[in-house]
Amino acid sequence: MIIKNIKVKKSLNLNKYSIFLNKIFNKNKKKVCGKQKTRGEVNFSNIKPWKQKGTGRARAGSKSSPIWKGGGKAFPSSSKENIQKKINKNFYKKIFYLLFYYFSKKIFFLIEPNIKKIKTYIFKDYIEKIININGKKILIVKKYNFITNTELSSRNIKNINFINILFFSAYDILKYDIILILTDNFEFFKKRINDIKNKKIYN
Repeated sequence: MIIKNIKVKKSLNLNKYSIFLNKIFNKNKKKVCGKQKTRGEVNFSNIKPWKQKGTGRARAGSKSSPIWKGGGKAFPSSSKENIQKKINKNFYKKIFYLLFYYFSKKIFFLIEPNIKKIKTYIFKDYIEKIININGKKILIVKKYNFITNTELSSRNIKNINFINILFFSAYDILKYDIILILTDNFEFFKKRINDIKNKKIYN
């Protein structure tokens, strides 16, 4: 499938945007597991180390103070910390459709097979009539949340994944070798592609 009538500036550096998206998506997948202790969480007694006056030393309230060795952190990192980066919606929308246009040769619209029995060989035979799936990462974009017989029949085949159309992202276009969009989603893509048709996208 080839998308036509989209004006793209010749100097547009898609490689630069691809690297940027990879960095953002990989960072947002990262989970924060580390945690540091505050002065209230370290295992120290609250007894005052020495009296306030008369020793000649600096006053000290407790051994758990951040300035003491083994004390708590003043500004500790937390597992609840949000490290995710946001992407500007308009920028992301442009990049999504640019990549959709640029990699259109690996994107196909597929009529969902009517599989009554959950059998891997039925699904595999159907797909291999269209494309060669050996050693390729394949993503199938579906419309509904519920699991169909088609999806169940594909589970034993390596490197084939299903995703809901609402979660289909620009990162998926870069990640997978072949993208099969079920024909139920055709109107969804057609409507949004028409929104940016004949618009100039700048670098």
